[in-house]
Amino acid sequence: PSGSDQVRAAQEDLATKLEDTFAALEEEVARGSIGRYGVSSNSFALPTDHVHYVPLAAVLTAAERAAKRIGASRHSLAAIELPANVIERTGLTPVDLGGNGCAQLARKNGVDVMVNRALTAFDPVGSWRLADAE
Repeated sequence: PSGSDQVRAAQEDLATKLEDTFAALEEEVARGSIGRYGVSSNSFALPTDHVHYVPLAAVLTAAERAAKRIGASRHSLAAIELPANVIERTGLTPVDLGGNGCAQLARKNGVDVMVNRALTAFDPVGSWRLADAE
């Protein structure tokens, strides 16, 4: 299989696993044991052409399918979390400004956006500590 076939197969496998996981979480919401759930992923901060990029649209689709599977009228995916800092802004930046539009799509779909790794960044050169306690 070609590299693109392998990537496509991996994406399909991930979509299935996300839907199965979300269906289990939707059942917990229906039981009342949790109120909502979220997803934290470094991939939300990657450029769209990166091999490890996972589009938020695919995650939302998995959540919608999971909700339908258990008979819920709407999914309970309430939040996403992604790395963002002065170096890594791709996930917070709209597509028309050079980002991947992840945060914009989340907000458009009523999903809250949280940020992690605000003081440590990664780029092609390496990792950077953006603040020092001393």
